[in-house]
Amino acid sequence: MSCRCLDEIEKRIKRMEKLEYRPGDKFSTIATVEPNLQTVHAEKFVQISENNIVLEGIIFDRDGMMYCTSTSGHGIFKINPDTKEVTKIVDCPGVRPAALKIHKNGKLYAACVSNETMGGVFTVDPDGSNLEWIIRGYSVDDICFDDKGGFYFTHFVGSYRDQQPYGGVYYVNPEHTKLTPFATNMCQPNGVALSTDGSIMWITEFQAQKLHRFVLETNRACVPYTFTGWQGPDSCEIDGDDNLYVACAWQGRFMVFNFYGSPIGQILIPGRENGHNLLTTHSMIRPGTQDVYMTVMDSAKEDNEGSWIYRAGAFAGYNENQYQFRK
Repeated sequence: MSCRCLDEIEKRIKRMEKLEYRPGDKFSTIATVEPNLQTVHAEKFVQISENNIVLEGIIFDRDGMMYCTSTSGHGIFKINPDTKEVTKIVDCPGVRPAALKIHKNGKLYAACVSNETMGGVFTVDPDGSNLEWIIRGYSVDDICFDDKGGFYFTHFVGSYRDQQPYGGVYYVNPEHTKLTPFATNMCQPNGVALSTDGSIMWITEFQAQKLHRFVLETNRACVPYTFTGWQGPDSCEIDGDDNLYVACAWQGRFMVFNFYGSPIGQILIPGRENGHNLLTTHSMIRPGTQDVYMTVMDSAKEDNEGSWIYRAGAFAGYNENQYQFRK
């Protein structure tokens, strides 16, 4: 080949456009429409563990104390938000608490994912004593009280691979004597939340990447949003303006939707663009503030930061209509 031909090839290569990685492309990208969402970056609040254990289930009691769970740490932690003192109040080997809600009598209700022998719901006092199982035989990922004191829970099972969408959402009456199916044929339903007036139910379907919106009075339902990326939508919570905060697991971020299911904002966890702090699972707004607190685990192989609670500013304050604050 002549020198002239080689020169022409070299010039063509030099001017040819090529694809280049942008920040985050190797770990967790954000879909085309979503970078235009209003975006804030969270900050570290308190470290729960130097090890990378999965954190979930943030909740605040009437005294302002914070709690969270750990599925891989097999327990429940209590945190003083003012002193940042962390205490493990429940240590239950083999059991995987995934979410917490509080009854207005002060009892903690813990949702536990797992198999039929270890999954279910147990109650426990705020100091970790008097643990009592009230539901067994379900892989319970999240629970949500209604205004009567009954609660809905997600049965975190089902698989597209096996063509078995047998997960669902169930209702337990206030006396804990009756269990009724609410929604079935789902693949790993994860988070569940009710609107401030209790008329709308939100469900995140983890493996199907769907956000479901149910109008309870009319039984109408729709899927206002379908997620992208690995893995899927995790837990969800409501703020005082009926915005829904959804954790995007293994994406290092939380998305926020308005009352009708349209995305209006997102919260990014620092380090996500370099593969750190990707396991984001649950959020909750602290009563009396507009601060949203979020559970985060770092699974990076190098320079691992462990498991933290982060915080950022929310659109609105706490949902004061939650059952635990009812008179």
